[in-house]
Amino acid sequence: MRRIWRNALLLASLGLNIGFVSTFVFHKFRYGQQRSFPDLQMSPQAKAQFDANFSAFRGRMDALDQELHAERARLMDLLATESPSPEAIHTQQEKISAVNDRILQTFTDHLLNQKRLLQPQEQRHFFDFVQHHHERDRRSLQSIEEKHP
Repeated sequence: MRRIWRNALLLASLGLNIGFVSTFVFHKFRYGQQRSFPDLQMSPQAKAQFDANFSAFRGRMDALDQELHAERARLMDLLATESPSPEAIHTQQEKISAVNDRILQTFTDHLLNQKRLLQPQEQRHFFDFVQHHHERDRRSLQSIEEKHP
């Protein structure tokens, strides 16, 4: 029985860590990214569509972020009960994972939609920019983990 609880708590911790890390990356991307890419040579119509896509993406990501926080809060409430069942914990972790999966899918769809508006050379600049921000976020996470092992 003790081993079941230990495993359940380990899984809960893992689920929460994944959620916190994905939210951290989400916020770094949200507040660190420019709305437009000044070095991209886009027509005014393409630029307007590019910015409109980004605004719609932000709205979808904000809604998913709220949903993720709500699911995490439900998990914490469940863990705080006197004797939460491992099945209930697992179910709640799966809900959190499902929201994280939708966040990743939304991000991927957004990148593909933006890519369609760009010429091949502009696509390279766009993905270089996204990759640069991804690497910067990864280094930031590593730095935090080193400071707080």
